[in-house]
Amino acid sequence: MLVLKYLRKRTYHMFLEENPGCTISKTTFDKLKPKALKLMKHAKWLQCICGVCDNISMVCRAIRLSMYRSNMEVPTQLNSELELAKHAVCDFGNYECLDRKCDGCSVSKLSGLLAEWVSDNPSELIRYHRWKTVTETVGGKAVSKLRKVESTGQRWMLYNELDKDLQTFPLHLFNAISQLSAFKKCKQSLKSNQVVVIADFAENYKCRQWSEEQACYYVRNSATLHPLVLVSSEGSEVKRDSVVILSDDLSHDHAAVKSFIQVLSQHISMTYPHISELIIWSDGCSAQYKSRLPMMNLSQCFGTHYNITWNFFGSRHGKGESDGESAVCKSYLDTSVKSEQQTIHDAHSAFKFLQKSDRNKPDGPSRRHFYFVKSADIQTIRQLSPLTKDVLAIPRIRDIHHAVGGGNSISYARSSCYCPSDECQHRNQSYRVFKYPG
Repeated sequence: MLVLKYLRKRTYHMFLEENPGCTISKTTFDKLKPKALKLMKHAKWLQCICGVCDNISMVCRAIRLSMYRSNMEVPTQLNSELELAKHAVCDFGNYECLDRKCDGCSVSKLSGLLAEWVSDNPSELIRYHRWKTVTETVGGKAVSKLRKVESTGQRWMLYNELDKDLQTFPLHLFNAISQLSAFKKCKQSLKSNQVVVIADFAENYKCRQWSEEQACYYVRNSATLHPLVLVSSEGSEVKRDSVVILSDDLSHDHAAVKSFIQVLSQHISMTYPHISELIIWSDGCSAQYKSRLPMMNLSQCFGTHYNITWNFFGSRHGKGESDGESAVCKSYLDTSVKSEQQTIHDAHSAFKFLQKSDRNKPDGPSRRHFYFVKSADIQTIRQLSPLTKDVLAIPRIRDIHHAVGGGNSISYARSSCYCPSDECQHRNQSYRVFKYPG
């Protein structure tokens, strides 16, 4: 979708400045606007984007604009993050290269692309943006926040920024692409005793009323939403089932995840009695899924009788079908409140309303079920859990994207593999085992 970047009046004056000999009126200028060109109010918000990929994109965009102004030919690698990542290493699928342990990959390969551009006019000042962590003082305390910062630098500074980012970017992009490919193959190769679960916390829903007193407007209760999308296969038929769990506990931690997985296991045992293995996909949030206590819970299969395999999407690339489920529930709640059908006071009233609504679809090809977990139940699990300092940490846990739990141990690997045996691309991948005491 093409969107007009500036106001029509400002665009009109910019056109006159660029074309001083033109005497067109503003009314005629507005009529000549192409129908496919939308106004700024139709522009979409770009949210939850990957900051690592966006940093590379913004620097490359600034370099391309500088090359255009200098009438220089732009290398094709600067137009695609994937091609740039492949150019930076010898073998894009080899962890030796991606970890920069290869002799060829330890040397910068940007000089062949940008040496002429840097030496052409090294003193040219270029404006560009980057996501950076800045320290702000809030209430007398130093708080670190992520901000998009505008910087100005010479050509060699942009060269150094890009070269520094490319040290880790190929591995980051490879993980994102590899895990997405494995996720698609996982759903295609499902067995009758397996179910794929896509899990992700939604942003807390703020309970509201159509007509609010001033004090109520500023003090609203929130509700935790955790959608779980289930994909199973029965013969040639693929079934889709959604389990949306609501709770008044707002701590999105390992205890909440363990409680929700136990609710999910009860739902599956009632709905799919033939299932014996859960293949869960989620992002790699350390507070929720990928740290000491979540991994320890996985080694015990979260106290369920299922075999559980947990896969993690690439860092900051974990968007999936569960986001759509949370959007359906939130938009329906907001619409119902606006039309005065319902007053949502807290998480439990939101659950009761959704359970009685037409969004609750226990039957049909695409089913949806709602469950409520009390904060007291999650708090009980939290109190019975050991302290984080008492749980052993798996070495280089951030590199793990595939983990199998059971028997108080974790079998893990750097990438998920669901390739057909004759087309496997992970034959050289090694699995490691981490044993928990007790």
